[in-house]
Amino acid sequence: MAHSKHIALATALLCGASAPAACTACSSGGGATAAGARDAGSPVGGDAGDATAPVRDAGAPDVFAADASTDAAVLLADAGILSDPSVWTPTPIGSTCSLYTANVPPDPFPPRVWQACGAGCQVSASALPIAGIPGSSSLSSLGHSGGTCVNGDIFLLIDMGFAPSVGTVDVVEQLFRLSDGTTFSAAELRGVSANCGVSATVVDAPGALSLSTGTSVLLGRSSLAAPGSIAWQKSWLPEPSIELFRFADTDGIGLTYYDDAVRIVGSQDAGAWTVVSSNGHSVEDTSSHGGLVVWCEWSGSGGTVQGYASASGAATYVSQPGYWQSVARVSDERLTWISVNGPNVTSGAYTSAQFFWSPVPTAPSDVVVTSGPTIPATSVLSDLAVGGDYAAVTGCAGTAASCKVYVLQFSTQKMWALGPRPGGNNAFAAVLAAGPNEIVLAETDATSNGHQGTFTRIVRVATSALDGLGW
Repeated sequence: MAHSKHIALATALLCGASAPAACTACSSGGGATAAGARDAGSPVGGDAGDATAPVRDAGAPDVFAADASTDAAVLLADAGILSDPSVWTPTPIGSTCSLYTANVPPDPFPPRVWQACGAGCQVSASALPIAGIPGSSSLSSLGHSGGTCVNGDIFLLIDMGFAPSVGTVDVVEQLFRLSDGTTFSAAELRGVSANCGVSATVVDAPGALSLSTGTSVLLGRSSLAAPGSIAWQKSWLPEPSIELFRFADTDGIGLTYYDDAVRIVGSQDAGAWTVVSSNGHSVEDTSSHGGLVVWCEWSGSGGTVQGYASASGAATYVSQPGYWQSVARVSDERLTWISVNGPNVTSGAYTSAQFFWSPVPTAPSDVVVTSGPTIPATSVLSDLAVGGDYAAVTGCAGTAASCKVYVLQFSTQKMWALGPRPGGNNAFAAVLAAGPNEIVLAETDATSNGHQGTFTRIVRVATSALDGLGW
């Protein structure tokens, strides 16, 4: 089954009658592409009045490369920090890609500036405040940004496009700790092109980096324990298909691919993939934490949550007959998933959706299911973030105006539905991370249709303020 959920949803959102200009992106992604090509990315927003809803699709190279001349018009960077040899070390990788790794520590970047946006709310431009770049115009790639919560700390990987000259786009991926803004690592790809770009969706693996030429891929890994350099693979790996999702865990770093396989490399020296699963079912998502990698598999009759640990191999962890799992996440505390059903599930439309979770299992027999609240959404439900006592996911019910961020507190099973932040042309594009004290959201302009798959602001919502937000 060829990833019908992602193709159908992206096609419906981008290639409807109200957005014909976006159809090139649709037709260049998904099953229509040849091996080695890359998906069209994560459509966000639409024309004013359009029914476009946010979707976090798999694996495009940075969208900045597809429209470099337009992006350059609004992203004018200076030649300072982005080219300072004291900040960046060239990384020889045996290709035409121009890759640099930041010399961390010390932290070379200015901190983001957070402004109050109501009680329990803070907002910042997604891109770093580098001189010469107007923060309100800077763009970040949605698919190549994400976060996780480890021991109560939220870590974010934010992908940023800067244009040092017209027609040239540089991409910086910065991994930082949200609580104090400390940079843990950063990579810069200078002169992004169709043949050299950042690839694969981050999901909840901010320590994983993926660079693709279309025929080969280079993986890198950053530590979440302390600031430092990036451990790049010593050799490029072959691209067997289109990259979908990144993951990184104690056993290694890996990617899921459009050929329905999950692949991993266990060390920097590995020159070939290890295939840990290839069941012939559509791999719809992935998550990794604490020695366990999980992903959702879809067939025409239902779905499962699959898991992999090096000691036990791959196995089925969750199976609920008649249901498909739209997303699954592993956190410090639990395995969480959303089950959906309905006659058009494989087209991205659901008639029911519900939270479920279990304590983190070490084997399939350890799964003890708790049924959570139902979610009043009929589409999306793919950007789930989990941390501490909270989970958050974006869901829609037919129109852009219906899209909300649904926040669940596990201990009470209370659920909040957050609409757009008031006071402006705002729309939440995705959930980036969740933790014990805050939910982190990617925000874009509700009527923006110029840069599909991007966002411009990061919004932090305190969990203690959820009852009084009024959104």
